[in-house]
Amino acid sequence: MKSLTESATTSLERMAPGGAATASLDDASALFARARKAATSQGWQDAAALYQRAVEMAGDAAPASWLAAWAMSLRRAANWAEAERVHGLLREGWPQDAAGWSGTAAAATAQARWEEAAIAWQACCTRFPHGTRPEWLANLAQALRQLRRYDEAAEAHRRLRDSHPELPLGWVAEARMLSANRQIEQAIAAWRECLRRFPAAAEPEWFRQLNHLLKRMQREEEAQAVLDEAAERWPEALLAPGSTAPEDERGRAAEFCVVRAEIAVRRGDGEAALALLARTEGQPVRRHVAGEIAALRDAVRALRPAGAPAMPVAPPAGELSARFDDPDASVITWRNAEASETAILVFANGGADFWLSMDTLHRKLRGAGCHLIYMRDRNLGFFLERAGSWNGFREIAEGLRQQLAALGVTRLCCLGTSMGGYGALRYGIELGATAVLAFGAVTDPEAQTTDPGLLPRLRRTQPGLAIDPVPLYREAERRPRVTLCYGSDNLADRAAAHRLKGIPGVRFLAAQGVKVHAVIRWFFANGGFETLVEAMLRDDPAPVSIEGAVWDPVA
Repeated sequence: MKSLTESATTSLERMAPGGAATASLDDASALFARARKAATSQGWQDAAALYQRAVEMAGDAAPASWLAAWAMSLRRAANWAEAERVHGLLREGWPQDAAGWSGTAAAATAQARWEEAAIAWQACCTRFPHGTRPEWLANLAQALRQLRRYDEAAEAHRRLRDSHPELPLGWVAEARMLSANRQIEQAIAAWRECLRRFPAAAEPEWFRQLNHLLKRMQREEEAQAVLDEAAERWPEALLAPGSTAPEDERGRAAEFCVVRAEIAVRRGDGEAALALLARTEGQPVRRHVAGEIAALRDAVRALRPAGAPAMPVAPPAGELSARFDDPDASVITWRNAEASETAILVFANGGADFWLSMDTLHRKLRGAGCHLIYMRDRNLGFFLERAGSWNGFREIAEGLRQQLAALGVTRLCCLGTSMGGYGALRYGIELGATAVLAFGAVTDPEAQTTDPGLLPRLRRTQPGLAIDPVPLYREAERRPRVTLCYGSDNLADRAAAHRLKGIPGVRFLAAQGVKVHAVIRWFFANGGFETLVEAMLRDDPAPVSIEGAVWDPVA
């Protein structure tokens, strides 16, 4: 094996004349311990610098694990070029260690370079056939799904199931892919198989998914039976005062209460929902579930009393043009009774069952002192195909211009979440918005759509339409000020946001330790959402401070 000094033309700089031999390995170990502490606190830049110093000080005595930790911190700090240099040192110095190969694959995944990621993960599995790790196959399947190579992704899931039959990872990934591709019957069978094979590892989310799919097929009795089974698995007795049940069991029981509360809200039973949410108080729920609880409490306040006539959910000073639970309303306007020259154009997440989150948004936004226009796309067409009576992107944009003019709007801000984040970005630059605020934004419809026919259809029906917003932002002389928010541990959302890195006026805010896609709920729960909206409306370029979130230092 070559030494570190011999393995790279740009060899690691030494801390003192005479190289690492003059430094104490104990001192290097102390530096390594400091680096691990910084990494534990998610101070990735500091951790990377300390790991580098430890490796340089140890010289040829530095083990591969030290370089692997250094490379990981560089990836988390989005220092991709330096991370790849360290991956190269690992591959050359320790060719039988998988860290250099898997690190390159992980970097490609984190940057959403899906073609490279698929090749790199496959290379890991080929080079180390007897040491193939389950996460390699899971990441390979993810890259293939993003490339819409669904048959190959299914094969990766099969390999994962065959090589690690004791793990639910491959089975759950297959069920999620079938659900996302709207293969409903196959998805129902897949989720049932997950529950059959892994009863001890079952999550409340599995039951939620299966219940939702059965309801879509109007199999109400089976859907209710799924909930009954979950209720037997996580009885409310686990949450009784003084319960000695293990923490993970109490956490799952509390999260199942959240599932049941959401179902109760959807059927209009706010009293039952609040009773269920009350049982979660003081229980060890995960951070993103706390956001769901806060959102559901807001949604309960939106429910009209039993027997009350249907009416828009709106404050006395304003009026919504339609109810959020109206299945036919795709453009909903709230005119601020106090004259305003500012409007927020809000793009909701895709799908049919999102009126609860829209109502939560409205309750938080209606005090902002501006007009509000809500857009939703039930057909998951990225707001490019139709909205109400408007057909196609150009007609939608012109219709919105006319509506904004009728409201007297001279200053526009755009806000969106998930697929709605794409809408906020695309219409923000088209309509001359001053600011865009997006949470877990989809930025690349071609890579992130679940409808393989969408892009061909758009190109056929709307020739010349610029679909990818990133080149538009890079080439624009004037562009909105953009804030993209995501969970630090959600690599797909982070990579989607970082497609806009290097563009002036674009900033990145990472919720630390958060992995869920619905990161907006995390910002709802800690008050960060309101802080960000206020800053957007002030047109304040200074980054605001939000507890638990850090501005990602992407160049």
